[in-house]
Amino acid sequence: MTLTAQNPQVPIAVMVMDGTAGTPWSLPIQVVVQSSAPTAANASTIGINGTTTVNTGGGKYWGCNALTLGTLWTVALYDINGTSTKILSASVSVGAIGSLALPGPAGVPVIYAGALVAVTAGTLAGSLNVLWD
Repeated sequence: MTLTAQNPQVPIAVMVMDGTAGTPWSLPIQVVVQSSAPTAANASTIGINGTTTVNTGGGKYWGCNALTLGTLWTVALYDINGTSTKILSASVSVGAIGSLALPGPAGVPVIYAGALVAVTAGTLAGSLNVLWD
């Protein structure tokens, strides 16, 4: 059996219970750690207020990285698939240059099935990179 670790800092353990004797035993496993950090080609810069389609066709949303500050500037990311809309990250204030808003725990990406859409609002727009795969 091969398990792929989504986060190499999280240990993986597999325990199996023998249904007949009721004896627990460990299952031999191989853990494969894959680096799946997004590349520079998957960073889309947004510097306006409004709705921006970042990518279509599904993928992984890794987070946002603030490049410049706006005034009272916020961003929210959505997965829009036909008539279905799911929020990937709640509206967050862009408060510091270099700040990173992560959608999942410990940097784990969120999967989107349709279009990755960013909605930004504020008195004055800043700029940020949306990281996706």
